[in-house]
Amino acid sequence: MGIFVTVPLAILSGTFALACSDAPPLRTAGATNTKQARLEPVPASDRPNILLITVDTLRADRTSVYGYGRPTTPHLEAIAMRGARLDPVYTPMPTTLPAHVAMFTARHGREFHVRKNGTPLPEEAHTLAERLAAAGYDTAAFVSSYVLDHRFGTDQGFSVYDDDFRGAESDMPEGTTWDSKAIEQPFDRRGSDTVDAAIAWLEQRNPDAPFFLWVHLFDPHQPLRPREPFASEFVRPNLASERDRVSDQYDAEVAYADAQIGRIVSEADRRAPDGETLTVITSDHGEGLWDHGWLEHGVLLYEEASRVPLIFRWPGRIPAGLEINQPASLLDLTPTVLGLAGLPMEDEPRSGRDLTPQLTQAEPSDLNRRIVMARRSYRGTPRILHRRVAGSSRAVRWRQWKLIRSMKESGAELYNLDEDPQEIHNIASLHPAITDNLSIELKHWHDSLPLPKTIDSPLDPEVSERLKALGYVP
Repeated sequence: MGIFVTVPLAILSGTFALACSDAPPLRTAGATNTKQARLEPVPASDRPNILLITVDTLRADRTSVYGYGRPTTPHLEAIAMRGARLDPVYTPMPTTLPAHVAMFTARHGREFHVRKNGTPLPEEAHTLAERLAAAGYDTAAFVSSYVLDHRFGTDQGFSVYDDDFRGAESDMPEGTTWDSKAIEQPFDRRGSDTVDAAIAWLEQRNPDAPFFLWVHLFDPHQPLRPREPFASEFVRPNLASERDRVSDQYDAEVAYADAQIGRIVSEADRRAPDGETLTVITSDHGEGLWDHGWLEHGVLLYEEASRVPLIFRWPGRIPAGLEINQPASLLDLTPTVLGLAGLPMEDEPRSGRDLTPQLTQAEPSDLNRRIVMARRSYRGTPRILHRRVAGSSRAVRWRQWKLIRSMKESGAELYNLDEDPQEIHNIASLHPAITDNLSIELKHWHDSLPLPKTIDSPLDPEVSERLKALGYVP
């Protein structure tokens, strides 16, 4: 069932149209995955190479390509100038593994019971990599965080899945103490090491087949330990405010990740100089940076945690400098990549939408599209200063409106993002018709995506302890 839900007009209250009349139209390197693709191969001629880059914890409004005042992403700016930038784009869930599951399957993690990190994607899922492998693509992935270790299922469809961080530079290396617990092996690796490994694969691969290369960067994620020259450029000395210090460190890490993006895109372009590579760059979720009393992510659905960048570049096929203001979701990534590559996705229901018509300007943007996002349920963990984190939370974006519902916390929150982009003034009581009807939208979405009958697989004790130590499992 789809994450994009249109509520029939018959069920809407009679005051809805009047109330809304002022709204504007808006595994280790070289390892082989032995799982067999289940789809019939199709000819690979004339298919583009595909380079997908996901940057962990990258919020859209802290990138200069999306208008941020500091020059954090000059490479992204250059890439977007030769392609398309979409805005606004939302993650279905502001947590790393569920967000990547949504990207690779066009289905909400809820459908697979993947609502938190550490719950493996089941083998029956059809992933983007599997579909591309069946179409003749040479598939490889290079990730930078243990959360995307092969044991959690994101390796499905990749002939090479590099998740071995031994010997790499790490912010959380073996022996590091985190939350009073020792990490037994590196939890992450710096982006330069990940990109080095990806470039080495590009240099030795067989060029007779098109490639699908996924590069995942982890650098803007906590703990923030920016290197030079980015630390000197972005971190102001002698800051008294902890919030300002963290903010500067975050900007420096974003700029570092952007530099690594520049490296891998340049290397991919050098091997396909005639515009033969479709480049897609996005993020799994944003970061709180104390904007609503929370430093990290996964708990709140405000813009800083849920709004992400999404850029497509394919010279000669996607117009340069295109800006698409149609609301979008990370669930759209797989159908759009397949659509651009001329490959069908008709074998199963999906939550995402193929944005090829908008990227090729064959169709106008759908400014009325509704985008839903959700957070997993928590059991009363006191993690935010001004509220207990309890129960589930869901949100829907429609035109300039955004409704967040978390009944065990703050109830209904309605924001006009045109007038209040920081989501400071809850105006739910001033617009009851909009609040009620967007609440119906969220209920319809929830009812359309029932949880699987199976329960979460218990985590391996070692895995569970490591994720708890890093704040991923409460």
